[in-house]
Amino acid sequence: MKYLDIAKETLAERYVLGVRGLRSDESYEVGDSLRDSFEWDMENDCSTYFTTGETAGGICCIGVDTDVETPEELAANIEAAVKQANIYGDNGCDTVIVAGRSVNTDYQTDDGEIRIRNAWVEAIIA
Repeated sequence: MKYLDIAKETLAERYVLGVRGLRSDESYEVGDSLRDSFEWDMENDCSTYFTTGETAGGICCIGVDTDVETPEELAANIEAAVKQANIYGDNGCDTVIVAGRSVNTDYQTDDGEIRIRNAWVEAIIA
């Protein structure tokens, strides 16, 4: 996949970017809004999808460092985040590049995690 076009648009529009491996009950097209992620229920060691239904106040994903000088640097950061995000999500599900304009900084628990508010699908990675 070519990340340079996404990088150029991101820098021009000042997006926040992340990469997310989707769950089996998620299906999106480019431009679709994503549902908020569910919190992690520490007591029961599972997603609150199965317990309280509490959401994370944004979509949980691996953050892409957008504080760069060039689109080429950002494209490399997107590629690195895609590789890191491959350990998350359900087998056989798409990985998506997620964009938004703000983040929720309350409780990131995974390495490199950010929570993007009001996020949309910027690209789908097969």
